[in-house]
Amino acid sequence: MVAVVATAILSDRWVLPAVIAGGICEGVLLGLGQWLELRRHLSHATWWIVINAVSWIVGVAWTIGPSPFIDASTPVPVLVLAYVVAGVLMATTVAIITGLATYRAGVGTFVR
Repeated sequence: MVAVVATAILSDRWVLPAVIAGGICEGVLLGLGQWLELRRHLSHATWWIVINAVSWIVGVAWTIGPSPFIDASTPVPVLVLAYVVAGVLMATTVAIITGLATYRAGVGTFVR
C-alpha cells in the first residue's frame, strides 16, 4: 500500500507540492487551535503546531492511495470503502505521530 501511495504522489509533478501544502495548512490550523488550550497547561506548547503540521503532511498522503484504482466505472460501494480505508489510515498515522511526539517529549515534564 505504501508503494501505491508513493507512486500516486510522484506520478504528477503537482501532487507532491499539493499534498505538502494541504498537510501544512491542515496541520498548522488544527495545531493552532489546540495550542490555544495547550499553552495554558504546558510550558513549551509551541512545538505542538510543528508536530501537527508534520503529522498531517504524512497522513494526507494516504488519501491519494486509492486514486490510481478509481475511475468512472468504479462501483459506489468500492469507492466509499477505498476512501474510508484511506481516511482510517490517515487518522491512524496522525494519531501515531502526534502520540509518539507527545510521549517522547515527556509532556508530564512540561506541565506548569
